[in-house]
Amino acid sequence: MTARVSRLIILLTLLISAAGLAVDLCQGENGNPEFTPDGEWILFTSTRDGNSEVYRMRVGGSEQQNLSRNDATELHPVVLPGNRYILFDSNRLG
Repeated sequence: MTARVSRLIILLTLLISAAGLAVDLCQGENGNPEFTPDGEWILFTSTRDGNSEVYRMRVGGSEQQNLSRNDATELHPVVLPGNRYILFDSNRLG
Protein backbone atom coordinates (compact mmCIF):
# COMPACT_ATOMS: atom_id res chain seq x y z
CA MET A 1 0.00 0.00 0.00
CA THR A 2 1.43 3.38 -0.98
CA ALA A 3 1.66 6.37 1.35
CA ARG A 4 -0.97 8.23 -0.71
CA VAL A 5 -3.43 5.37 -0.45
CA SER A 6 -2.78 5.13 3.28
CA ARG A 7 -3.44 8.87 3.68
CA LEU A 8 -6.66 8.57 1.68
CA ILE A 9 -7.89 5.67 3.80
CA ILE A 10 -7.09 7.53 7.02
CA LEU A 11 -8.71 10.75 5.78
CA LEU A 12 -11.83 9.00 4.57
CA THR A 13 -12.12 6.96 7.75
CA LEU A 14 -11.97 10.13 9.84
CA LEU A 15 -14.51 11.95 7.67
CA ILE A 16 -16.88 9.01 7.58
CA SER A 17 -16.61 8.45 11.32
CA ALA A 18 -17.26 12.13 12.01
CA ALA A 19 -20.32 12.10 9.78
CA GLY A 20 -21.63 8.80 11.17
CA LEU A 21 -21.73 7.25 7.70
CA ALA A 22 -20.75 3.87 6.35
CA VAL A 23 -19.20 3.99 2.87
CA ASP A 24 -17.73 1.08 0.93
CA LEU A 25 -14.35 2.26 -0.34
CA CYS A 26 -12.75 -1.16 -0.23
CA GLN A 27 -13.38 -1.95 -3.89
CA GLY A 28 -10.18 -1.86 -5.92
CA GLU A 29 -7.26 0.40 -5.08
CA ASN A 30 -8.09 4.00 -4.16
CA GLY A 31 -5.64 6.91 -4.10
CA ASN A 32 -4.67 10.41 -5.24
CA PRO A 33 -7.14 12.26 -2.98
CA GLU A 34 -7.76 15.92 -3.77
CA PHE A 35 -10.32 18.29 -2.21
CA THR A 36 -12.19 20.65 -4.51
CA PRO A 37 -11.52 24.36 -3.85
CA ASP A 38 -14.99 24.76 -2.28
CA GLY A 39 -14.29 21.85 0.12
CA GLU A 40 -17.49 20.00 -0.80
CA TRP A 41 -16.03 17.13 -2.85
CA ILE A 42 -13.06 14.79 -2.79
CA LEU A 43 -11.61 13.63 -6.10
CA PHE A 44 -9.72 10.34 -6.07
CA THR A 45 -8.68 7.55 -8.38
CA SER A 46 -9.93 3.99 -8.09
CA THR A 47 -9.50 0.70 -9.93
CA ARG A 48 -12.91 -0.61 -8.80
CA ASP A 49 -14.10 -0.74 -12.44
CA GLY A 50 -11.02 -2.59 -13.70
CA ASN A 51 -8.67 0.29 -14.56
CA SER A 52 -7.69 3.52 -12.84
CA GLU A 53 -10.49 6.08 -13.20
CA VAL A 54 -11.19 9.51 -11.69
CA TYR A 55 -14.02 9.54 -9.15
CA ARG A 56 -15.60 12.15 -6.95
CA MET A 57 -17.63 11.92 -3.77
CA ARG A 58 -19.08 14.30 -1.23
CA VAL A 59 -16.83 14.93 1.77
CA GLY A 60 -19.15 12.76 3.86
CA GLY A 61 -18.72 9.83 1.44
CA SER A 62 -22.02 10.00 -0.48
CA GLU A 63 -22.62 10.44 -4.22
CA GLN A 64 -19.59 8.50 -5.46
CA GLN A 65 -19.32 8.95 -9.24
CA ASN A 66 -16.94 7.75 -11.94
CA LEU A 67 -16.07 10.91 -13.88
CA SER A 68 -13.72 9.53 -16.54
CA ARG A 69 -15.36 6.19 -17.47
CA ASN A 70 -13.20 4.81 -20.30
CA ASP A 71 -10.57 2.14 -21.03
CA ALA A 72 -7.57 4.45 -20.48
CA THR A 73 -5.73 4.94 -17.20
CA GLU A 74 -6.35 8.24 -15.37
CA LEU A 75 -4.41 9.48 -12.34
CA HIS A 76 -3.71 12.62 -10.26
CA PRO A 77 -6.97 14.60 -10.55
CA VAL A 78 -6.84 18.31 -9.72
CA VAL A 79 -9.78 20.73 -9.70
CA LEU A 80 -9.17 24.22 -11.03
CA PRO A 81 -10.50 27.19 -9.03
CA GLY A 82 -14.16 27.74 -9.79
CA ASN A 83 -14.90 23.98 -9.69
CA ARG A 84 -15.66 23.91 -13.44
CA TYR A 85 -12.72 21.89 -14.76
CA ILE A 86 -10.77 18.86 -13.62
CA LEU A 87 -7.29 18.12 -14.92
CA PHE A 88 -5.81 14.62 -14.73
CA ASP A 89 -3.06 12.50 -16.23
CA SER A 90 -4.25 10.00 -18.84
CA ASN A 91 -2.83 7.57 -21.40
CA ARG A 92 -5.70 8.14 -23.85
CA LEU A 93 -4.79 8.27 -27.51
CA GLY A 94 -6.09 10.92 -29.86
